[in-house]
Amino acid sequence: MLSQFVAVAAENSTSSHFEPPSLSFDNGLVEISALTTLIGSSAAASLVLGSRGPAGLAWAATSAFCVIAVVKGCLSGAIPGWLQETIGVRSSASDLAVGLQLDLGSNSYGAKRVRKTLDRPIAIQCQGDIGNENSSSMKDLGSDVYAFDYSTSAMLNRVPETEPGQLTRAFAYARYNFVRKHSTGIQMGTISLSFLKLTESYILWRNNSEMLAMVTSIPWFYFFVAAFVEEVIELRRAANPETTLGPIDILSGTVPAVGRPGSNRKIIIGAAQNPRHALRWTIMWSIGAIICTSSTLMTYLLLGKQSTEVVLVWVGFQALWMVLRLLVHHLIEPDDPVESRQLADQSLSSLSPDMKMRVLKLAMALSKYQASIHPRGDYSYPYDCFTASDIPALIAQHSSVYPTDNLTFSDASLASIQTSIKAVIGDTTLSSATWISGSKPTPMDLYDSCVVVFNIGTKYNLSSDISLPSYSSSVLAIPAVRVLSGKTVGPSLPTDPEKDTTIHFVPKGSSNAGFGLSWLYWIPLDSGDWLFVHTPEDSLDVRGRQVGRLMTDGEVTEQLSAGRLNIGFSHVDDVKAALEMSKRGFMDIRRILE
Repeated sequence: MLSQFVAVAAENSTSSHFEPPSLSFDNGLVEISALTTLIGSSAAASLVLGSRGPAGLAWAATSAFCVIAVVKGCLSGAIPGWLQETIGVRSSASDLAVGLQLDLGSNSYGAKRVRKTLDRPIAIQCQGDIGNENSSSMKDLGSDVYAFDYSTSAMLNRVPETEPGQLTRAFAYARYNFVRKHSTGIQMGTISLSFLKLTESYILWRNNSEMLAMVTSIPWFYFFVAAFVEEVIELRRAANPETTLGPIDILSGTVPAVGRPGSNRKIIIGAAQNPRHALRWTIMWSIGAIICTSSTLMTYLLLGKQSTEVVLVWVGFQALWMVLRLLVHHLIEPDDPVESRQLADQSLSSLSPDMKMRVLKLAMALSKYQASIHPRGDYSYPYDCFTASDIPALIAQHSSVYPTDNLTFSDASLASIQTSIKAVIGDTTLSSATWISGSKPTPMDLYDSCVVVFNIGTKYNLSSDISLPSYSSSVLAIPAVRVLSGKTVGPSLPTDPEKDTTIHFVPKGSSNAGFGLSWLYWIPLDSGDWLFVHTPEDSLDVRGRQVGRLMTDGEVTEQLSAGRLNIGFSHVDDVKAALEMSKRGFMDIRRILE
């Protein structure tokens, strides 16, 4: 009995095969046609990304062949740059269509991780709407650019570079009635020709494949409607002459960072916005990716039930559309509606106040980029000022030294001094302004530089909390010296200073452990002495009421030579050298606005 059961089971196992009830490959050609969806096509991706204007968009999804490339193209256009890199949908086609930018105002872990895996950016880009109150938020600091779209790249190629040491010149569109280039006849004619797709639906319908006829045409119809809408928008834009600047500001060149000196640079103020960065394109691509994916799956489910003749008809049409799509891609020129718009250059000093603010905003965006990859870690810079609109008020009054007649002493020995710090402009901002201005100091030269902005003329009651005054005539900006003290990456150091007799000097550019950190400040006084201020351990915010220490040159040298601060300074001369760099950086940031 048992042997009979085993024999029956063995017979059933050899004769039965698992087959999806709704999918069949009996007609023999479905396997071949399904395989074609896996064939990558840069042409299909390029068209769906709008590189040939609305006409290419209408032809992007006419053929089911290379549909994977269409879906990847939609995804690369619809998602942020860091996600493009993460899921692997970035391509040369997406770079030419939408470029690749990483948001500097974003706290996204993904953007930070991707930034560390990429080479240095080719540019810094900002929205130039300084007047917009939202533009000064952390979410609108700008972006670091790793690839420009075709139109922007072509514009930058027409602009000469400014070499290090030369006075910077900014380029902007010349003020005249500019009309965008648009080949209406070619675009509308090519869009209309995509109606040939209906012949496929008609023939399939006549062969009793009504559902297949409708499903296979859905992606084409969707992108045809999108192309028509976009063409109408382009026609309206081309009909209105443009005289004003665009919203995009670009700082292009060999972008500096610690250990990587900057080189040649270009500044473009008011470049045109890439229309494919508009929300309507993001929505269109998102829906298009869903439609193409679901339609393709449904198409092959339906093909599995069709006769060989119907599959042959379908495959033939897909091959035809693929060939015609390639012709559209190669015969229509890349879309660049502003290629003939002329650029005019000006020196920084001759720019209008609004344009100077736009240049300053580029400097702040570059500063934020430098902080994001700084050896100290971006966690060391959360309280530095990165807001361009705040800088003019902070540096309106400035001095090379702190006036001692404004000091408030906290004890009878006159060694403890009460101060109020409004803001700090850090080394990344000063080095960014230096590069833009054409000065030669590098980010490493300015590593320990800063500008401390004080509230002066304020009396304190040490027993109560003090409300800091707002921007007023009592704000004074002073170049100073700042170093980060704390645990470094490497062997552990003794934690008991009384038992630690080893002298430790850590060269600048070293990494830290990320905890046990404190900022140390030396501010020059008009008496020739120094005001020493530091933040508590693991509290890097020096703003607000601070109690500093009055120190002479000798006391500073004694403090540094002991080697207990875990920094690179060993003598007051090191502090004085860093102070000279702070003065140069401060002069450069003022030069941008003057």
